[in-house]
Amino acid sequence: PSFAANVVIDHYMGKTELAHSPKRVVVIGFGPLDALDNFGIDPVAVSNASHLPSYLSKYSKENYTSAGSLFEPDFEAIYMQKPDLILVGPRGSAKYEELSEIAPTVVFAAKEGEGYWEGTQAQWRNIGKIFNIEDKVEQKIETLDAQFKAIRDYNQTNNNDALTILSIGDNISAFGAKSRFGAIYNDFGFIETVKNIKTGTHGDVISYEFIREADPKNILVIDRNSLHA
Repeated sequence: PSFAANVVIDHYMGKTELAHSPKRVVVIGFGPLDALDNFGIDPVAVSNASHLPSYLSKYSKENYTSAGSLFEPDFEAIYMQKPDLILVGPRGSAKYEELSEIAPTVVFAAKEGEGYWEGTQAQWRNIGKIFNIEDKVEQKIETLDAQFKAIRDYNQTNNNDALTILSIGDNISAFGAKSRFGAIYNDFGFIETVKNIKTGTHGDVISYEFIREADPKNILVIDRNSLHA
């Protein structure tokens, strides 16, 4: 294609130039796969995982060529697919340089400091530019933005607080507005039941007594045990 037919995408790892509307797309990660599925774009290979969400189950390794795991791409299998684009999530981004040697590679991940919804919009707009579906993407963003606003306004107006908990085995940890689950407060507008919870990958380890004393209106639980059952 001529230079005029190319598009430059600004993403988490830098800038990538590629031809408009690539036909052979390899996807590594759930985030980019979810987005492509949402916009009706069919990849030629996807990363395999034992726990695909049910709505993405059609992308199992029985139906699609495996591109390796989320962390360890299968470079040979990807190369054999002759991709026009490799779309990789944050977990596989450490392999960006190697993947870029095979085909133009775009990292589907929020930039430092971006909130969940803000980062998601940026990634979707990149997909819109790449596949020439910008109007479709903007319609989707507009619809969801209105829903986010309605939920946020309701929670703020009603002083609706929440405690966010991650349960792993017998351990429970709390997460606040500056954590990886910060979207609950920053995008959905819940108020933190407990302020200044330690920020860390694994949250702040708490007890059931802590929950009782905090007395939240809402408890939002991410149950890792059932996710891996």
